[in-house]
Amino acid sequence: MDKSSEGCIEEQIKLIEDISEIIRVQVSDIDNIGRGVVLSDTIEDLKRAVILNAKRSYLEFFNDIVIFLSNKLREEKEENFRFLLPNIRTLLDIYGRLLYLCSEDENKQTSICMANSLFTLADTVDNSDEGIEESYNKGYKDFKPFFDREDINIPKDIKLFSKGKLEKLELNFPPLLQILKKEIIETSSPETMKIFPRIAKEVYKTYKFISNYIHGNILFKNKHKNQKLWIISKVQILSSLIVDLVNTKVLRDSRKAELMKWAEELSQKRARFVNFWRGRNRNRNA
Repeated sequence: MDKSSEGCIEEQIKLIEDISEIIRVQVSDIDNIGRGVVLSDTIEDLKRAVILNAKRSYLEFFNDIVIFLSNKLREEKEENFRFLLPNIRTLLDIYGRLLYLCSEDENKQTSICMANSLFTLADTVDNSDEGIEESYNKGYKDFKPFFDREDINIPKDIKLFSKGKLEKLELNFPPLLQILKKEIIETSSPETMKIFPRIAKEVYKTYKFISNYIHGNILFKNKHKNQKLWIISKVQILSSLIVDLVNTKVLRDSRKAELMKWAEELSQKRARFVNFWRGRNRNRNA
């Protein structure tokens, strides 16, 4: 790769690092929302804490993967990037879950977060693992006042909390195809729609494509050779979507100015990146 090409890739990686920093600040912003404010109603205070903690955790997990991929983009061999594609699907899953939560009312958000917290423990429990069962019992005790108020029948016994029970309560996360609805994405990430106007209709295609790698479809083993560029593009798009979502649905647009500044810089540098990508495809097909 010549110096011009290296410069093109480097500035795209820098854009990923810049939006990762915005996400880091958003995590801190969520911490500040929950710090030092105690509601007089203990159940409402519990609700608020559970919702904020879940959203913070999803956002922080998302950013951990973005940071990992940005480091790999600088150091990994070109031929190894296809092995990093499953991370894009994880980013999509995290974005989808956060999108779904933010589209529901606060009681439903709380119910989903509490139920899935307990179900995750129940789904991984081993008869000899007393620590998991203790965590379940503590969580159940902490959440019970809310469950009682909302008449939600979560099993007290960890061994009785099955996936079927979670689904019967309608507190499971739906399949991603049902979550990634065009109208929800557009209203949740309005600034991103200005940069990527077609992404609301196309984001699920990314999930389907990567699933072929994850599920071992040998026909996709050598589907294309531009995985590094593809990862760069998808990380930028998904990071923009989640920053926009958090601004719109959680933080009252507190980081809108930072996102708009980032988007402007992306727009200025995107044409060079697209031309580089097209040129690489032409050279390979020649």
